Amino acid sequence: MRLYPHEARLRPEVPAHREVRLIDGETSIGLLPRLYERLGLYRPGVIERPASWWKAKWEPLVHSGKGDVVAVHSGPDGDDGFAVYQAMRSEDSGARVTLMVTDFHAANPQAVAGLWRFLLDVDLVEEVCARRRPTDELVEGMLADWRACRTHSFNDDLWLRLVDVPRALDARSYRDGDPFILEITDDLLPANSGSFRIVFDGVERTGKQPQLSIIVMALAMV
Repeated sequence: MRLYPHEARLRPEVPAHREVRLIDGETSIGLLPRLYERLGLYRPGVIERPASWWKAKWEPLVHSGKGDVVAVHSGPDGDDGFAVYQAMRSEDSGARVTLMVTDFHAANPQAVAGLWRFLLDVDLVEEVCARRRPTDELVEGMLADWRACRTHSFNDDLWLRLVDVPRALDARSYRDGDPFILEITDDLLPANSGSFRIVFDGVERTGKQPQLSIIVMALAMV
């Protein structure tokens, strides 16, 4: 996704950031793993980063001297988000500067707004480009003109494949109501195929006529 600072303005009612500070590479080696762990799995699709990930991925990047900048947002309860970016000059125009955001995580809308406001206010930047952002990126709804945010491509980041349908269905919670019969078809794992009677307090296999039939891939999406 790309945003152009001269067009992308956050609406006045969007909360202003409390504090955004820049930290150096050595500080980030100790701070970012703790902050990432504190943020937790704050949205579907977020993947854990063990200590080995930071050692193999982040520390070499810091020591490479490629110029990655780390901005950390702090809210009422402490640090609650961060963004990693590089300032890059265009090959066809030395005066054009693009801010390439390579990592962005924020625990709440206030942190999202604060970090984006900071990124859009960096001096002399003509374009802010962010990779691997979710399709429901919050900043689009925060802009006075949503057209100032332009998405150029979509790519898969995480695929889910159910391998134990009965267990997956039973792990979910359901509202109280009439029983519902769901039929699942799984050509790869036949043991998953069959009809399941779903009630608020549990799931069991049944031979009754299903009310809805879907393939296992469709179930994984919901």
